[in-house]
Amino acid sequence: MNKISLIAAFFLGILPASALELNVQPGQLASAAGSDAAAATGLTLSGSVDASDLFYISSAMPELRSLDMGSCAISAYNGAAINGVNTFPANTIPAGVFAGTGIEELVLPKEGRLDIGEFAFAGSGIRSLVLPAGTQELGAGAFSSCPQLVKVVFNSNVSSGGYVFKSCAALYEVDLSGVTVLNGAEFADCVSLEVVTNTNALTVIGPEAFEGCENLHNFSFGISLKSIGDEAFAGSGLQHVDLFDCKSLSSVGPWAFAKNPVLESVRFPVSLQSIGEGVFFECSALKTLNIPENCTVIPAYAFKSAALPSSLVIPEGVREIANHSMLKSGVSELTIPASLERIGDNAMEDMSSLQTIQASEVTGVPELGQDVWKGINAASVTLNVNKDYVEDYKAASQWQDFHIIGVATLIDPVDTPERYLRGHIEGDDLVIVSSEDIEEVKVYTILGVLVAEARPESAECRIDLSRSNAPYLIIYCKTGTGTGTLKLAR
Repeated sequence: MNKISLIAAFFLGILPASALELNVQPGQLASAAGSDAAAATGLTLSGSVDASDLFYISSAMPELRSLDMGSCAISAYNGAAINGVNTFPANTIPAGVFAGTGIEELVLPKEGRLDIGEFAFAGSGIRSLVLPAGTQELGAGAFSSCPQLVKVVFNSNVSSGGYVFKSCAALYEVDLSGVTVLNGAEFADCVSLEVVTNTNALTVIGPEAFEGCENLHNFSFGISLKSIGDEAFAGSGLQHVDLFDCKSLSSVGPWAFAKNPVLESVRFPVSLQSIGEGVFFECSALKTLNIPENCTVIPAYAFKSAALPSSLVIPEGVREIANHSMLKSGVSELTIPASLERIGDNAMEDMSSLQTIQASEVTGVPELGQDVWKGINAASVTLNVNKDYVEDYKAASQWQDFHIIGVATLIDPVDTPERYLRGHIEGDDLVIVSSEDIEEVKVYTILGVLVAEARPESAECRIDLSRSNAPYLIIYCKTGTGTGTLKLAR
């Protein structure tokens, strides 16, 4: 169009076409687009292209905002070097090809297999993305740092090199239909991410997968989940973590939920065998949780500066509370199990709320590391121990500083007609019967939440539990001669 024609077109309201619809063969896009390429804002392709065509789009169409390859195949390329590479595979969008481009609307090839190379669209202007059913591989950082990307929909199970959507600051919603594995840092630092749906198929949530997603307040953990990686939700905005029905979950990695200032409650499955170092590090709002019964070690820094339940029960089977694990936590009554062998360096340092330690079930004196109770006024803390070990505690370094009280164990290993403590559920009532008068009863969920208490001063006690639907209960009973523990399932 010459200059006179262009001016005439302007006054008549007729502008040059900015959207191209082309049916092409591999390597022929440049000639098909011709002189319209530079001004094109939209491009719809059918037929087949290769890597040379895709690199042409990136370099020769600076105004392109819409790219539709839904009806287009990608053929293999073998020819003159492009950025130093002579061959590119079929069904693949090359690494870095559209990085930093202004493309806002993208339709990917809908038929057959599709692989997307490393950083292929990194930093581009894409606003919404649907990954078609044939998508199989996403290269590292393929869509990372796309500042306008708001929504992503998966339509297939894909493998990835990690960091695929890292630092997409506007990303709000992700649909994970069919995805089983999220590799490292997939959505890390997506600070606007609030909605993640269709997570039931997930078996692995990899390291840093949602790290720094500060607006992600809710996440549905599906029953297929097997592992949560290091720092997977560190610095996120999760308020509740319910993993109770994830029966196949075997591990939660170090720092997985660390530095989450709004996390209030956690439920682990009974089957979980290990939690990582620093798993709830500085979760200052965390007040409700259950420590997995199969865990043998509470790892270092696990609950450092966490609020924790005011009455925390360490489950039977835990042998070690590791270094700094409960530093500055908010526990006031701590119950340690008979299995406990060691408490590590500074494990309970600055637990300023601590008032009572229940250790009456422990036979012997657990080993202590250095400065376990540093910053605690031990003389004001009551330490209840088995009456047969009072002198051992009084002679043990650090333990000897507490106000030590020897108590008898109410229930012998073998229940006898002369001495017993029994409990059962009748409707909404908990019924406890003892061989002697019961002075005090406290009923906890396995999360350590106190749900009921009573002072019956009789050998039988009935407590209304209609306000609690907890499936498992831990009941502590105190009589004039000792204490006893019951565990009941409703």
